[in-house]
Amino acid sequence: MGAHSSLRGADLDGAWDVDAQGRLRPTIALRRRFDQLLGLLGEATLEQIGAFIEHDVRELAGADAAQGVIDVWQRYLALQRHHFQSPVSLQDRSTWAPAFAERQQLRRQILGLELAQAFYADEERQFAALLQGAPAAGATTAIDRSQLGPEALARLQREDAAWADWERRLAGARAELSAAKDLSEAQRREAIDRLLARFDASEAVRVKALLHLP
Repeated sequence: MGAHSSLRGADLDGAWDVDAQGRLRPTIALRRRFDQLLGLLGEATLEQIGAFIEHDVRELAGADAAQGVIDVWQRYLALQRHHFQSPVSLQDRSTWAPAFAERQQLRRQILGLELAQAFYADEERQFAALLQGAPAAGATTAIDRSQLGPEALARLQREDAAWADWERRLAGARAELSAAKDLSEAQRREAIDRLLARFDASEAVRVKALLHLP
């Protein structure tokens, strides 16, 4: 990572979670660390972030542990890049169950059961309870919106809407990119430029990384 990287000298969220023998222990802390690193896209490339992970874990627990974490990182990236077939709209409850089922299945398929449960068990339990209209047992991190004041509730609703809008626009970009695969190189370049123009600068960097754009 470069000398001006946000990682230099900073405390990372989460943990690598490898034991003294270099064995990976899948936990939500590893996912939190991955998510923080993904947030650095724009300041660093995926290749630089991967190199940082490999170096940091190797220094902590050796080469075998580093390779294990890199393998999980690559699978996590594959999950982030996956084109889900079931769209989800926060305003349309009928979209929630099929979207949840597809995401749950793909998490297990791409990450493996142990990692998928470590990364998403609490989140999936909370969402399953939401689908059933019941409170999630043991879900201490869920937000009880009935206890929020008007300003906090409005802010949370804006965040929900922004996330749904991001997913919608990313899915649209992925679909357009797929449709452009038979174009000439010049036409495809123009299509990519038009596609990226719909995102702000920081979003465009993340779109390019997730969709493997030049």
